[in-house]
Amino acid sequence: MKHVMLSGGRSPICLVLARLWEKKGWKVSIIEHKSVTFSRFSNSVSHYHLLPDPVHHFEQFSALLLELLKRERPDILIPVNEDILHYGRLQQQIRALSIQFDVVAQPLLEQLHGKFSNIQLAQQAGIPAPHTEYLCDDNVDWQKYIVKPVYSRFGNQVIFDRQGLNQRHQGQYVKQQRINGVQICTYGFARQGKLLAYACYLTNFGLENAASLVFTPYRSQKVFEYMQRFIESHQLSGSISLDFMYDGQEYYFIECNPRLTHGAVLLGEQLPQVFMPEYIPEKILMMEKQRYGLKTIWLAKIIGKKKWRKTGKIYRHSQDMIANWHDPWPFLLMPFILGWLTLCALIKRQPLIDYLTEDIIYDADSYQSSARKKVR
Repeated sequence: MKHVMLSGGRSPICLVLARLWEKKGWKVSIIEHKSVTFSRFSNSVSHYHLLPDPVHHFEQFSALLLELLKRERPDILIPVNEDILHYGRLQQQIRALSIQFDVVAQPLLEQLHGKFSNIQLAQQAGIPAPHTEYLCDDNVDWQKYIVKPVYSRFGNQVIFDRQGLNQRHQGQYVKQQRINGVQICTYGFARQGKLLAYACYLTNFGLENAASLVFTPYRSQKVFEYMQRFIESHQLSGSISLDFMYDGQEYYFIECNPRLTHGAVLLGEQLPQVFMPEYIPEKILMMEKQRYGLKTIWLAKIIGKKKWRKTGKIYRHSQDMIANWHDPWPFLLMPFILGWLTLCALIKRQPLIDYLTEDIIYDADSYQSSARKKVR
């Protein structure tokens, strides 16, 4: 039986992928660093492997990961979350085991991840982007600029005012030209600079500056061309997600995530096939018309922010990413799963989002600094 190994069982898109692969008759196993996640309770998952996390225990993680891969010999490895940057450091060893692992070379992967360097990559490809520079002091004109960490994952880490700046965590930040408009997100999968699959979507109506909870197909020929141009210019392979701001006249590239995002769900049941090494499509796999969402979490947000009029119709016509009566336990156990994760976050005195990412985040500067210390 063919075997796919996914990392990131905490993520709903990982659960979606596990179900799709299992439906195709593949064995599905998960690599995780947290014991309680959505995929842990899925009927589609054959094995759930707990490993030390790569942020705090990289040497131990890498040794145990390679040992696991040698033993299990999966056909395909797909890191779902930001931990793809940690796996990227081991890509040569992984491919030496004859495992399909689609990712660009580590230096380019880190450039794609950085909020300053990926703006430069967009400009090199001829794609409009806001003026962005490293933050050198606290003197910011908040009418013209926003501030964000160089290495960040969620929109709620963007800083819009002096109070947020004063409360920021340590690390490098960029100051970016403020563009007022609508955020447009994309997901694509590529090999050797050729786009194989594409989805474009609107997200979070009335719930700005939060992790995406709803995914509504959006069509723009210009955004599609920008995605193709970006991938072709830098000869990219693997998952790539670009975000734009649309001011009514132009689409401005604002950041890139070199990994799977939840918007990939818009590709429907054909999503797994793009990861297969023999996949050579006659035409690009395009998104379906169906809307998707994390409806239970989204509902709680809507109630809290009282955005019923703006979101009600979209909510009703969206398909939930977690609820599935052929695989009911992830949905039925959601109160336990979210409660457990929240309790763990409280014990560690962290916001829930920080707890969910603190063991997979990737800061290239920290690794470079650590490497220099080892050399000394």
